[in-house]
Amino acid sequence: MSYESTAEPIRVGYLMDFKLPANYPQVLRDGLTQPFDLVFSEGLTARIIDRPVEVIYRPASISTTRETPLVSISSTNTSRHTEIAPNGVCPW
Repeated sequence: MSYESTAEPIRVGYLMDFKLPANYPQVLRDGLTQPFDLVFSEGLTARIIDRPVEVIYRPASISTTRETPLVSISSTNTSRHTEIAPNGVCPW
């Protein structure tokens, strides 16, 4: 266990890189966030963590015409830099 602290809650960001339809059921929306709340709450109760965790949920700005790669992968053991094409197809 870490030392006891009076510091502010730990802040964790959850960037949602997908858009849910307006009619998406609330119970399914809750299923995206409740696991985090449960795990961090249990960790605090078990004194695995010393302060609450505040999860900050933010939707990503998603463009339907993407000019930048979806994923950029760099390897530390080579000088190669690989990018996934805008259509999501991996070139390797």
